[in-house]
Amino acid sequence: MSLEISREDDTKTSIMKGIFHVMQTKDIPHITVDDVAHYAGIARSTFYRHFNSVDAAVKVFEDQLLELLADINEVALKVRFTQAQLEPTFSMIQRMETLFEYRDEVLLLTGPHGDPQFLHKATLFMYDYLRERVKTIPGIQEYQDLYLVFMVGGHHSFVKYWLSERSDISPKTAAAMLCRMYYAYFFVNTEGGNKLPCAPEFELE
Repeated sequence: MSLEISREDDTKTSIMKGIFHVMQTKDIPHITVDDVAHYAGIARSTFYRHFNSVDAAVKVFEDQLLELLADINEVALKVRFTQAQLEPTFSMIQRMETLFEYRDEVLLLTGPHGDPQFLHKATLFMYDYLRERVKTIPGIQEYQDLYLVFMVGGHHSFVKYWLSERSDISPKTAAAMLCRMYYAYFFVNTEGGNKLPCAPEFELE
């Protein structure tokens, strides 16, 4: 899977590469069309044939990335919630592969010069997904809000640390770790919970 804006059209690819290159040192509001045009090797008029502004280009990229992830989540929600959820599903692996593919862009968007609105949109996105994923679990309604706040915050921290510090871990292994962190305690009974803890094994590649 690929984002239309950053993979199919050579000019748009150059523009987006230029924006993310400059974003390494400049906040988005301070990135000028001249900055982008110079790096991309295009004229200002060429930029404006595709986008109205730098911010608009960034928003298109963000929306397409979230739409791509939403399509993956839609497939994931069709799978019944069972103990099999403890193993990384195809959809979960695909989601992590997508984040890994766009690792540089995600880190820049969530970094010091990135777009705070993107993190807000991503938070709502994951909140809605997890709410649908666990809503059928008996008793979840009593503390669903606390669970979602905890898990969404943990998800963002996990993904950012994984992409920035532990990119040696494969998307499949990262997906396996997230599955256990998300859902394992829903399947822990009193007897099992009283045993000595043991870290789960993950398939490292």
